[in-house]
Amino acid sequence: MNRKATIVFRADGNSEIGLGHVMRCVALCEMLQDVFYVKFAIQNPSAPILQLLHSAVSEVIPLPETKNHREDAAHFLTVLSKEDIVVLDGYAFDAAYQKAIKQQCRSLVYIDDLVSGHQYADVLINHNGLVQASDYDASAYTTFLLGTGYALVRKVFFDKRTANKDAGNKIKKTILINLGGADPDNISLKIVHALLAVQENYSITLILGAANKNGESFKPFQASPDVIIKRSLSAEEMIDEINSCTVAIVSCSTIAYEVCILNKPFIGVLTAANQASNAAFFKKNNLSLDVLDKNVEESVLVKSLEFNAGKWDETLNQQKLFFDGKTAERFQQAFKKI
Repeated sequence: MNRKATIVFRADGNSEIGLGHVMRCVALCEMLQDVFYVKFAIQNPSAPILQLLHSAVSEVIPLPETKNHREDAAHFLTVLSKEDIVVLDGYAFDAAYQKAIKQQCRSLVYIDDLVSGHQYADVLINHNGLVQASDYDASAYTTFLLGTGYALVRKVFFDKRTANKDAGNKIKKTILINLGGADPDNISLKIVHALLAVQENYSITLILGAANKNGESFKPFQASPDVIIKRSLSAEEMIDEINSCTVAIVSCSTIAYEVCILNKPFIGVLTAANQASNAAFFKKNNLSLDVLDKNVEESVLVKSLEFNAGKWDETLNQQKLFFDGKTAERFQQAFKKI
């Protein structure tokens, strides 16, 4: 029996930079783990992140913590083989870093969302729905896997997706709020305050990510019958929460893609500059009810939640067009060709 080829993922995540890079890689790990032997190299992983990684990969490789990119590349090179396929996801992995790693591995894959700098990768992945290969300064040999057909969302979301049948004009709206794994600016708190300040019949479920350090700020809501606070949910638990809500308020990141796959209306919040391309994609294709800035005014937020049958139906129909459930198959075929 032939030995599986090895893929080594390299990404970091914590309360400062969030968990976006790690979560995208975990999603891809899950889609490839039946076909490849999957490892994950990460600096100083916390216990929750380690638990997450062990559920998706065969081996976790802790790396020394450093913000010096050359030192990090040197540490990473010590755990690589010439036969490894390497997947990088992170803003520190610039052209110089890519070039150093590419010389010591079989093939290099880069997951991107910035479209900046020269790309030495053999394969470049960007799941934004607007980006094109011509947008990149890349090597002539680079292959592109672009658009929502390559959505980096955990496989279970595709497995459990069903057509949404909930009416948006419920007397009591159940609103799900999730603004990423870290939410360092604590935008969640502002949105909860805004919703509770108006005379509307809202029931709020707030999901705090594994790297969120703002838990203490939500203690005043523990006695509120209209606010339920949960944190560090599994993918299955997150699916249940999304399916149970009337509408979601989420960051313009992977969580918004998860909501689209489960076919729920949502409002996107631009919580970081690197989400601008996703925000533009949601707006252009009417995938969301609205896209708001993180400093949104209370009145604008509340107006976005108003039920409009035509608009809600349009967003749900558009979501179905862009996410077809064949993502894992596409990635497996692409990686077999590397």
